[in-house]
Amino acid sequence: MEKFNFFIPVEFEKAGKEDPNARYKNMIVHGVASTNDIDLDNQVIEPNGLVLDTFLSTGLINYEHQAKRTPKAYIGEPIEATVKDNKLYVKGKLWEKSQLARDLYDTVCIMKESGSKRRLAWSIEGMPLMKDPHNPNRITKALITHVALTFAPKNASTYAEFVSKGQTTPPDQWDYE
Repeated sequence: MEKFNFFIPVEFEKAGKEDPNARYKNMIVHGVASTNDIDLDNQVIEPNGLVLDTFLSTGLINYEHQAKRTPKAYIGEPIEATVKDNKLYVKGKLWEKSQLARDLYDTVCIMKESGSKRRLAWSIEGMPLMKDPHNPNRITKALITHVALTFAPKNASTYAEFVSKGQTTPPDQWDYE
C-alpha cells in the first residue's frame, strides 16, 4: 500500500462575531449608599430612618448629580435597596443604551485594570423629614428619591462597584456583607 500526503490550506474563524457592545448588556452596580458617619457637610443621616418606597417605585440613578442640568445624566434605576446594620445598600442596573452609563462603566474598568485605588461611590438624594431636636445636623428620617454615582461622595464610607458578569445571584438573594 502506498502512502501519500497532501496539503489543503485551512483558515479558522470563530463561530460568530462577538458583539463589541455585549459588555453593556447587564451593567449591575451595587454597594453602600449611606451610613451614619459624619459627611463633608458635617451632617449625619440615620439610614434606619430612610424612607425608600418612592425611590424603589420611581427613583433613578444619575451621574454626579447632573440630572438638573440634563436628562441624559439619568443612567439607570434601582433594582433593590435595603437598610441592614444601619447602612443603606443599593443595587441598580445602568441602561445599556445610555452613552454616559457606558462611559462610566468603561472608566471604572480602566481604573481597575490600571491598579487605581480610587473608587466609584453612591450619593443619596432626597428630603429630610425629621431632624434631631438637639442636633440639627443629624437627620433622623428622610425620603430618598434618587441616587447618584460619583467619584466625590460627601460620605467617605460609601462605595459602588460593578457586579462581575459571572455573578448570577438574583437580587432577592444578594448577600450584603
